[in-house]
Amino acid sequence: MPVRITQQDVMNGDAEYRAISRQFVLFGVERRKAWRMLQSKTGIANREYAAQRAILADVDAGKISKELFTRESNC
Repeated sequence: MPVRITQQDVMNGDAEYRAISRQFVLFGVERRKAWRMLQSKTGIANREYAAQRAILADVDAGKISKELFTRESNC
């Protein structure tokens, strides 16, 4: 079941479980992709997305172990 997590949940340690349809999840994914595409076409660089891609590339290259990458953080 997908979990809806807000910034307040992260601060309080709570998570609210809700049923979300697959269509709604796909809508959110496609919306995010479209937003990033618009940003890139206008020359706006998304630093967080670039950092995510760099970390995933390091995992794929073996510089970061998958165990370390998937381990939960206590931050």
